[in-house]
Amino acid sequence: MKIAVLMNLHSPWSQNICVELSRQKIIIDVFYVDSKRQKTYIEKNMPGIERLSKNVRGIYSLNSSDRGLLNYLTASIKFKKYCGAPPTGVGGTSIASSGGTLRSTSPFAEATEGLPFSRSSPSRSLGHSAKEGKKNKYDLALTLYGGGLSAIAYLSGVRPYAIYFVGSDVNKSNNIKSVANKIICRSALKVFTNGEELANQVRRKFKRPDVDIFLNSIDIKFFSRKSKKDISVICTRGFLSFYNNQYLIEALKFIDEEKIKKIVFTAGGPELDKVKVFAKKTLPKKIFKKIDFLGGVPHQAMADLLSRSQIFVSVSKSDGISTSLLEAMSAGTYPVVSDISANRLLINEISKNGTVVSFDQPKKLANSINLILDNKKIQSQAAMTNLKIIKKDFDIQKNIRGLIKNLKKTELS
Repeated sequence: MKIAVLMNLHSPWSQNICVELSRQKIIIDVFYVDSKRQKTYIEKNMPGIERLSKNVRGIYSLNSSDRGLLNYLTASIKFKKYCGAPPTGVGGTSIASSGGTLRSTSPFAEATEGLPFSRSSPSRSLGHSAKEGKKNKYDLALTLYGGGLSAIAYLSGVRPYAIYFVGSDVNKSNNIKSVANKIICRSALKVFTNGEELANQVRRKFKRPDVDIFLNSIDIKFFSRKSKKDISVICTRGFLSFYNNQYLIEALKFIDEEKIKKIVFTAGGPELDKVKVFAKKTLPKKIFKKIDFLGGVPHQAMADLLSRSQIFVSVSKSDGISTSLLEAMSAGTYPVVSDISANRLLINEISKNGTVVSFDQPKKLANSINLILDNKKIQSQAAMTNLKIIKKDFDIQKNIRGLIKNLKKTELS
């Protein structure tokens, strides 16, 4: 089976899916679109991108000098050309029967322009296994995210294609985007979502009744556990409104300062500066001085930070199965999470593997954190329970085989 994957090049979970698909003898070519922040992301996640390039057949850029909607239109035209065949009927380009020339060079020079990497070094070369002029016959196009990537698949006319919605691509969908997503979903052969809650949102918002579940999973070998915990609280969620990081800041006003060693926010995002200003105005100076806003970190550094942390906090207003939560559970970090159905699937009072907190009660959130910081036994018990959960249900090597079976079944039908 051969799949053309549209993805964000820097995304660790997308990289993992492609690597595991390749290890299961699926031929993968990766296509990506640049963005203003892409160069920064590539620089921070170069080890993951190099790992990706060693496992997939080729990595190709759909970049252009255009911006905004024109960028997506140009990318869709390029994607259609890369996939090869002329249109066949109403459905557009059939990549199952394609055999066109894949006209592309390695995107490495473009993607890393201005970055401190040697373009001539074989170990640094993306797309090293792809030869210009190679003939390709894809069985499927797969978008590892909805939003703009699924729009490129739709606009290109390439058929069949499948979409994997992960969370923010559904949560950020406004009225105009919802209308577009209805059309895009209707034309997709398969739609997958990261959990049942997200599937219900897709059914309701995008009017797509047949949605399959593919739980986002992690490489459990990647996250080690450390006995030294020099970070009291860590939050790895992006600074977007629905991730609700400001609520955690409100709670920190009531935290016991003597119990806190360090508080770390790893992510960046459009609301980062606003939340930093809010924190400085709201929090006692002693607490504020203990906060590190990192603005984004490499995936390898994320594993280290999580393993050094006592408590992971995510107070997202809506989510699929959160990769951030899975990573924290695998690293042995105690989860304190918001009371939404996706979180309750993983964290509950019966298992005693974390704490679920209500919205708009910052004092209660602070009390929950204070209580856990005092109790090493609870942290240890939760860590053991969570590792069992991850190994049973969220090991990517196991789950990817179910995805392949689903895709091959679709291919045959």
